Amino acid sequence: MRCPALTVNAAVPGAPLMGLARERRLHYLATMVSRTVLLLLVLAGCLAACGSSAPPPATHEHFRAIQRHEATLDRARTPALEGECSDACPATTEGCLAARRICAIAEPTSDVDARLRCRQATERCAQYESATSRCTCGG
Repeated sequence: MRCPALTVNAAVPGAPLMGLARERRLHYLATMVSRTVLLLLVLAGCLAACGSSAPPPATHEHFRAIQRHEATLDRARTPALEGECSDACPATTEGCLAARRICAIAEPTSDVDARLRCRQATERCAQYESATSRCTCGG
C-alpha cells in the first residue's frame, strides 16, 4: 500500500515531506492555541471565583447595633405617629436615620434576619413620613 502523501508531488524532491511538516506545524499550532485558550478560560474562571466571595454573616455585634437603632425607632414611634408637628418632625428624622443605619449594618451581610430587620425599619420610616406629611417639616 502506498502512502498518498509521498506520491502527491513525487516530481518535486522534498515536496511530500514539506507538506507533511506543514501539516504537523498546523496541528501543533492548533493544539497550542486551543491549550492557551483553555488555560485562559480556566484562569479567568479562577479569578472570577476568587473575586466574588459571599458576604460575611452577621455577628453578635451587628445585631447589638441593630437593636440599638431599633430602640431609637421605637422611641420615635409615638411622637412621629401621634404627636404634634413640633414633636413629629424631629422624631421622624431620628427614626428614619436609625432605619438607614440598620440597613447600613445589614446590607453588607448575608444574614436573612438582619436584612429583614432593614426592610422592617424602612417600612417604619415610611409610616413615620406618611404620618408627618400633614406637617411642614424643615429640611
